[in-house]
Amino acid sequence: MAALKTAPEILETVIEDGRENLQRANAGLALSGLAAGLNISFSALALGVVGAMAGGVGLVAMLFYPIGFLIVVLGRAQLFTENTVTPVTVVLDETNGLANMLRFWAVVFTSNVLGAAIFAVAVT
Repeated sequence: MAALKTAPEILETVIEDGRENLQRANAGLALSGLAAGLNISFSALALGVVGAMAGGVGLVAMLFYPIGFLIVVLGRAQLFTENTVTPVTVVLDETNGLANMLRFWAVVFTSNVLGAAIFAVAVT
């Protein structure tokens, strides 16, 4: 069994992950964010399809809602709501990272919305 990490070790791991994310280029972030926007849309699609088959959006349909989130997480795509804590820990550790965090968030958020919009247009 591996030794349990202490709180400072966990914080250092989170900060290092945040640094790696913040160092990514805009193009890579945008493509990953676009993929996440497309993938997260499968949640709404699954909810609608199962709801239509079940005769309404009830518990059975709601059980299928996490499908989009699973696709995003397993595909390691950049989803805005998934990337809020790690960049903030970097900024709290190194106060000069605020502009880079805002750039990161802007690229990821914009590409997520664009991906969801493309999915919506394709489905309709």
